[in-house]
Amino acid sequence: LPGQADRSGSGETVMREIEERVHAAARADPWLAAHPPAFTWHGDVPPAFHGPNVPISATTLDAMASLGLERSIASRTTWFDGATFSRAGTPTIGFGPGAIAAAHAVDEFVPLDELVRAAQVLAVIAMRFCGVEAD
Repeated sequence: LPGQADRSGSGETVMREIEERVHAAARADPWLAAHPPAFTWHGDVPPAFHGPNVPISATTLDAMASLGLERSIASRTTWFDGATFSRAGTPTIGFGPGAIAAAHAVDEFVPLDELVRAAQVLAVIAMRFCGVEAD
């Protein structure tokens, strides 16, 4: 999250914390202590979060409410490419159906009713964000 960024706005503070924790765990294992892990980071992992008043957030929250979903924002500790777009000046959020715990797994699934509801919300977001007025 942005509160975890260092002075330059990057995620290097978190990256270093991850390295320190892995090295501490490795020191507890005889083989890993003799063969410590090395890290190669391919680019920065920028933190990103947009509050409810950013236009894309507000439009999404309003569309969710219009379709009977709770107006809520949840921060995640997972990565998605939207943070890169946000850093470049295009506020980006993640929105979708299903539980994050069931995502990106061998048995990944999304309940069909949640998929349909998410598609409805995305359609309303697109119409409202583009200025289309409809009931």
